[in-house]
Amino acid sequence: MGLLQKWFGKKSVPEVTPPLEKVTTPDKKNDQWELVPTFIPVEKKDQEIPTLIATSLAANDRPESQFVIKKIQEHNPEAQLVALIASSVASQDRPESRFVVKSIYKKINQTEDDHVTKI
Repeated sequence: MGLLQKWFGKKSVPEVTPPLEKVTTPDKKNDQWELVPTFIPVEKKDQEIPTLIATSLAANDRPESQFVIKKIQEHNPEAQLVALIASSVASQDRPESRFVVKSIYKKINQTEDDHVTKI
């Protein structure tokens, strides 16, 4: 048993933990970010046709059923443009790769001085 304990037994090694370093975070007061939604609500005047199409497709097998459309949304053109530009820049080195943009944020309360260099 002593031989098996020697081979398969757990050895207690004292853990040495390195001292923790203080991590500084940037000032959040000046950096305000807002999530750009992937989908935005459709205007009331443009909801009729998608509602008719969705209910007719859903009622195909069960014509006696009733359907209620809770909300209709469309792709946000701003988010699509940013995702297209970001994935195009990222795929420059590897054109065979695929990229998924999970979220997009934009900076709010940004003044002209933040992104323009005056000459």
